[in-house]
Amino acid sequence: PASNDDLSFLLDAATRGLVTSSSRGLMSSAPSSCPATCDSDLCSCIDRHGEPAYCAPQIQGVCASDAVPSCVPPRFVNYFESFFCPYADCVMGGKSIASCSCEFYDRYCETY
Repeated sequence: PASNDDLSFLLDAATRGLVTSSSRGLMSSAPSSCPATCDSDLCSCIDRHGEPAYCAPQIQGVCASDAVPSCVPPRFVNYFESFFCPYADCVMGGKSIASCSCEFYDRYCETY
C-alpha cells in the first residue's frame, strides 16, 4: 500500500505545481507557496500537517466549492479534482486512511 508520505508529496506537488522527485519532503522543510486566492484554511493545514488525511475537511471544502482552480496551477486542476477530491470524500466518509490511500492509488493506476 501507499505510504502517507507519498500522498503528502502528491498533495504538495499539486498545490505547488512541483513534479520532480527531488521535491520529496519539501512540505516539511519549507512553508508552502499556497496562492493568496486559495482558502487559507487549506493552506494553513498543508503547512501545519503536510498530510492529506489531516486536511481532508479543507480539501473537501475547496472541492465542494469548485475552488480548486484558485489553489493549484491550471495544469494540476484536473489531477487534484480527480484524485484528491475523492480521497478527501473517502476520509470524510469515515473509511480508514489506509483504505482511502488504496482507493487513491487504484484510481491513479487506472487513469495512468
